[in-house]
Amino acid sequence: MQSKTLILYASKYGVTRQYAEWLAEAVCGDCLPVSKARPDMLAAYSTVIFGGGLYASSISGIAFVIKNAARCQRLAVFTVGLTDPSLINHAEIVNHNLPPELRDTTAVFHLHGGIDYARLSLPHKLILAAAKKLAAKAPNDSPVAMLPEQAANFAAKEALAPLIAFAQTHVSG
Repeated sequence: MQSKTLILYASKYGVTRQYAEWLAEAVCGDCLPVSKARPDMLAAYSTVIFGGGLYASSISGIAFVIKNAARCQRLAVFTVGLTDPSLINHAEIVNHNLPPELRDTTAVFHLHGGIDYARLSLPHKLILAAAKKLAAKAPNDSPVAMLPEQAANFAAKEALAPLIAFAQTHVSG
């Protein structure tokens, strides 16, 4: 079987989609929203990479991947969050989102996203307002306290280097 990579993503505001498209281009993979994926298509790929945005420690769209992980020969997940990935305890996010049987076999990567306050849905605006209110009482080094005051996009192709290396190493099997 020819080695192929499928990049699936769930993106609400476009940053995760951008990373997925950059990744697909870099590894010559197929790319589509997880909402258009079918379980039967996963086995045709030697590597499946899923990307989802982080919202209150939950990875958007990951349920499809978890439900169908047994169909994936190799699986990786990348998260895209507003907070600088170096400031987050990713073990908690992985434990919250991946069942125990996938934690040791799934490579997980974390990328810096962005925010456009004008495009936020009402629930996200309310959650963010509540988080900022709590952060006002927290030390200045809390991740929420460090959120930008204006729209910002921290996405960078260079941040994909570890994930591209993983995909290229594992695509050749």
